[in-house]
Amino acid sequence: MSRRLRLERVRKSYSAAQPLFAGLDLEVEAGAVVALLGASGCGKSTLVRLVAGLERVDAGVVRVGETRVEGPLRQVGLMFQEPRLLPWLDAAANVAFGLDEALQRTADGERRVQELLAAVGLGAAGALLPHQLSGGMAQRVALARALARAPEVLLLDEPFGAVDAITRTGLQHLLLEVAARARTTVLLVTHDVEEALRVAGRVLVLGGRPAQVVLDEAVPGAAPRPPDRTGLGEVRRRALAALAPDLDTVPAGFGV
Repeated sequence: MSRRLRLERVRKSYSAAQPLFAGLDLEVEAGAVVALLGASGCGKSTLVRLVAGLERVDAGVVRVGETRVEGPLRQVGLMFQEPRLLPWLDAAANVAFGLDEALQRTADGERRVQELLAAVGLGAAGALLPHQLSGGMAQRVALARALARAPEVLLLDEPFGAVDAITRTGLQHLLLEVAARARTTVLLVTHDVEEALRVAGRVLVLGGRPAQVVLDEAVPGAAPRPPDRTGLGEVRRRALAALAPDLDTVPAGFGV
């Protein structure tokens, strides 16, 4: 089973006069954690939707392993910035919603849900409704739901941007632990350079119009990394320069 993700000569346009992608190539190797950065409107979320099968390419190919993406695939998990939990279902039922329908309301399905809740540190919270959960807890439930089908590829579209810094760090650690255990390939879309440097083994920056990968950098050392880890300074500088190519000096705090 291959967990590699590939975009090959992908074209996507919402306007004939200004295509978003016009031959985009991108590859995420199996089992990698890759962060995707880019200015607002550059196409990061559209790229995620194309890989998730929620939108179709105009031309080119998106593949998960050897499977061509032409609609939603069971081997692709997706997590958004908002938890998007169903308010009338408790935490356990929200996680179960991510299972194959045949597994829902079965003993095996219930066992899978309990394992996932335990994995995200919510083993005792299964009966809580979404309004009874903190923001961080709700995101943990959303992560468990995204992992319910044991996806080969996990797509995360700025999933931790709405929580406080301490909760965000905990969720980042949790993501790495769960992904490593399941050997899941992870593509993390983020606006936060520091988050990318903390969790990803590789950082990509989308830029231009049509958008292309304008920076592809390996991040040294094992994740999660402290911000002062040796070797991060140069990667940070190049990432910020790629995000703001027209600025002679990157403003303090830019990209955070």
